[in-house]
Amino acid sequence: MNLCFPCFGGHRRAPGPYRWLAWGICLWWCLIVSGCQVPPSPPTVPSNNSASPSHQLPTWKAMSAVGERDLLAVDVLDARTAWAVGDITTETGTLWKTTDGGTTWAAAAKNTEVLAAVSFLDHHTGWVAGYAGRIEKTTDGGQTWTRQRFEHEGENLNALCFSDPQTGWAVGGVAGKSLLLHTVNGGETWEQAPLNRHENLWNIKFATPQSGWIVGEDGLIMGTQDSGKTWMIQRSGTGVPLHGLACLSPQTAVAVGAKGEILRTEDGVHWNSVPAPGKAALHSVAAFSPAGFWAGGANGTLLGSTDGGKTWQTSQSPSNQTLYALDVQSLEAGIAVGRQGLMLRLGPNGSPTP
Repeated sequence: MNLCFPCFGGHRRAPGPYRWLAWGICLWWCLIVSGCQVPPSPPTVPSNNSASPSHQLPTWKAMSAVGERDLLAVDVLDARTAWAVGDITTETGTLWKTTDGGTTWAAAAKNTEVLAAVSFLDHHTGWVAGYAGRIEKTTDGGQTWTRQRFEHEGENLNALCFSDPQTGWAVGGVAGKSLLLHTVNGGETWEQAPLNRHENLWNIKFATPQSGWIVGEDGLIMGTQDSGKTWMIQRSGTGVPLHGLACLSPQTAVAVGAKGEILRTEDGVHWNSVPAPGKAALHSVAAFSPAGFWAGGANGTLLGSTDGGKTWQTSQSPSNQTLYALDVQSLEAGIAVGRQGLMLRLGPNGSPTP
């Protein structure tokens, strides 16, 4: 207490034999007259040296390979229905469908071009796209497909995104230039948007009909707030290719790429690097409500986040084969696909969530 401080430090010492008498008088005065009390010891806080355990991520389980060729994209509609596309084969389809959560897959169609993108709005309407710029559409759940855009030499389409049955986007590259296609009539016609960029574009996502992003080579990130009328460069702070993109809202999004790069934005414009558990290339990332992400990539790498992408944990992978794409409905329901027909399923003990 400050009331006692003058007795010990604010007075001169008494000389000779009167020193101890002076000390006694000072103490008596503080304790009796001034009511000074010795401050109590602070309460003892029990020590706890054990760190709180991190959230245990669900397990991915390896399923039977789907064909023998690489699977490049997957779209999960619900806990039981999903579509996957990939490399061409002379024996089976390049378009696959499951209706039992990924336990079994049936070849839905064959194609003469590699398919690298698939996007379904519902169980009936969907699109696929890929090499040579081909785009096809189904309105009957994949029973029949209509070619909406024929081959264009040198073009590659890497991703598709539809915000409603009429409005869609496709991104890729052609002859060393960026390629961005746009439709406002459900894909009946596709118009090339002028970008004047040279980077190959790897992914596109819209959080709302107005707000979206594109990622590509050399760390390229572009954003729009006016439904794609204009695209503005957003500084990424990296020069590595960015392959995967996912968003939770117009403000919160995550991009992933080579060398384990993970970028995150909280305002839809400014991006910051997030510490990653490793350096393996990440090819895909998917979001789920309310604040979760899964990412996958080289050597079977699987990473999960449950705090909006701020921190990431490694999930034990059942394979060391490259994962090219994944899509999830929740923390415990999703599918990942990759090299040579690799198929992984997420769920309690690897089983589909009912």
